[in-house]
This record gives sequence, C-alpha cells and structure tokens, in this order.
Amino acid sequence: MQVTRNRRPVRRVRVGRRTMVAAGTVAVVAAGTGAAYASTDGFGQNQVGSEYANGLQVSSDQILKPLGDRLVTNYGKFMGSTVSPDGRFLAASSADKSVALQIFDLNSYKLIWTVGKAATVNEKLADGTVGQEGPTYSPDGKFLWLSQANGLTRFPVNADGTLGAPTKIPLVAA
Repeated sequence: MQVTRNRRPVRRVRVGRRTMVAAGTVAVVAAGTGAAYASTDGFGQNQVGSEYANGLQVSSDQILKPLGDRLVTNYGKFMGSTVSPDGRFLAASSADKSVALQIFDLNSYKLIWTVGKAATVNEKLADGTVGQEGPTYSPDGKFLWLSQANGLTRFPVNADGTLGAPTKIPLVAA
C-alpha cells in the first residue's frame, strides 16, 4: 500500500511587520494548553460488584446495565462456563480451589451440583485445579469435560443435570 501525503497550501497574510500563517481555515489559538483530571476516588461512593439504580459497578470504573438476570455464586469467580446443548444447565469452573466445578439450573438459577475438594461438595475430586478453558458439554449433552492442570476429567451427565462418577484422563508430560 502506498500513501501519498497532500499538504494544504499555506497562506501568508501581512499585518504590519508581523507575518501570520493560516493553514486552510484552521487557526491555532492556544497551543499546549489542555486540561486533565485524575482522582484516587474513581468510583465515588460505589463499591465494585454492587448494583445501583443505573447499573452494576465493575472494576474498570464503568457502570453496566446488563440484560437479563445475574447469576451469583459463593464459590469464587467463574473461570469459564458453558450452557448445555438443551439450554437447561450452566456448567462453570471456578477459581475457588475447593470447588472446581458448579452446575446451575437455568430455569431457577439455583446451584444444583458442585465438584471439588471441599467437605460440602456433591462430588469429590482429588485435583482442585481448573484449566484456562471452561468446561465443555459433548454435542449430545451426555458428557461434560473439565480441563485441569494435568489432564481432563469426563463426567457423565444425568437427566436432572447432576453428574456421575468422573473419569480422569491424564496428559502425558513431554
């Protein structure tokens, strides 16, 4: 790609002994002046994660007004999530190492199944790590795959969205 630069002709206007330069119709009145504002009180009185009349305060100093309902969990933040092929369930991996996987019923927005190392989970999992990608349902919805630090774990999915006994598939170290 070749770029050709076209400059506007400069008109010189004689005013007494001084020469004024005007480029087109643009005149620079004040160069180098500007205003900036900074504050350490970026959110005002708002707290990140709280909802206000105009929306949800997020950490990037924005207020979002999301569409639909918000799904909240008590087990860390979601790392990744996926909706089941039939649209009934949400599987989400979480950053809380004691609860690695959560299953939600999307009709009621209720947590129906947890997997991890915590004493209160529905299903124990020796490895509480989660991979960078979210869990993945098989196309027919009969299995759920969870990526972990050293492999994959495959769960059979029951009709009510709960999970069966996991099968660990280790990754071979190079």
